[in-house]
Amino acid sequence: MGGLDLMESMFAAMHQAQQSAQFAGDQEGRANAPYLAVVTNTDDPLGQRRIKATDPIMPGLETHWLRRLTPRPGLDEPLPRAGSTVLVFSIDGDPINGWWMAAINDTNPPLQKPDPVGDLHSIVAGEQSDRIEQDLTVSVGKSLTLINDAGASITLAASGDVIIKDAAGNQISLAGGISFATGSLSVAGSQISTIGALDNAGDVLTTKGWG
Repeated sequence: MGGLDLMESMFAAMHQAQQSAQFAGDQEGRANAPYLAVVTNTDDPLGQRRIKATDPIMPGLETHWLRRLTPRPGLDEPLPRAGSTVLVFSIDGDPINGWWMAAINDTNPPLQKPDPVGDLHSIVAGEQSDRIEQDLTVSVGKSLTLINDAGASITLAASGDVIIKDAAGNQISLAGGISFATGSLSVAGSQISTIGALDNAGDVLTTKGWG
């Protein structure tokens, strides 16, 4: 019996070793843990917003096409630029079933904002297009300002005032009335005369210029 027990133990050990070798062989080329990679290609031939990347440890080996992993459905953010860093995952280590998430590093620093916890600051290079298929209400606790590169802006102030300003600094304020901060004001191409202004004869105007 002792000899049989020894042989059974040997066969069991050999079988276990064979299984381990097969498992190791199956894991060859698989990345079971997430890793940082550098983006190398964003030109997805299928137009599915996939990218390719390479592990800095093996720069000569490029991944298969990776899909984006994001917790925000309906948001199509810009793809990372070539040379930036992403975090790569693979389902069961399968290199063909890979996913990526954007990663912040020294070459892609976070944006500066007064309150890192409560403030959202984003920059979208190129054109941003939003499509809304429902009624939209935006509730702003403080103030909201829309400003373009030329310097023109519209501000919904926290006080309830509405301020419209052009690039030259001319301003219209709606604050319990209409106030103009400009040296020239016209309606339908004609300059407006205001009550209290002087005409060419030096008389004081007492009626509205557009009445």
